[in-house]
Amino acid sequence: MCNPADFRQTDSAQARRGPLAKAWLLVRDLVLSVIGYLRLLFVLYGPLPQRTHPASGKTVDSRMADTAEEAVERASQLVFPPGFLFGSATAAYQVEGGLDNCNWHTWEQRKVRDDGGPTVEGGQGAGAACNMWERFEGDVEHMRDLGLKSYRFSIEWSRVEPREGEFDEAAIERYRSWCAITLRTPASRRRLSQFCGVHVTRVPAPSPLKP
Repeated sequence: MCNPADFRQTDSAQARRGPLAKAWLLVRDLVLSVIGYLRLLFVLYGPLPQRTHPASGKTVDSRMADTAEEAVERASQLVFPPGFLFGSATAAYQVEGGLDNCNWHTWEQRKVRDDGGPTVEGGQGAGAACNMWERFEGDVEHMRDLGLKSYRFSIEWSRVEPREGEFDEAAIERYRSWCAITLRTPASRRRLSQFCGVHVTRVPAPSPLKP
């Protein structure tokens, strides 16, 4: 395997070629740095240990509790650092509803994979999901009621650009309002810190890509 450090040696001749070459060197070094960090993460955090659950017989994370009581007991012993953000996270296709113009919907409608297995177990689709597109404001209030301090949501590409080069201004404004709602600070509650995912494996249909 190549070592990213091998590629970081200064190329003075290329650096003298102008701003474009310098920009390329910066981008290259950034990419190689990310690769280096990823390699470190794979070393520090290997595959999750697995075991067979005694009741269900399914393969599960070895660190998972076997019973609800054991899970509650473990949770009571957890200690979180000051400033730790408890929050919620959603992905658009799982919660918004009505997303029938993306590759995941195409995958659901396909029904059967190339190997003969189902594209989705049980043949179910996301459909209306929990209709968060229409119920976002109420859902955010529930998050605040639960005492959550952060929320990550994703922007659905197939909504904002349903066809290449064509943008839905109403959808963009709707997402913009979501940002304003999560940042708003009611008199009796703290605001939610927001984290926004721009691309979460979905692209507008038709697309040759598979989820």
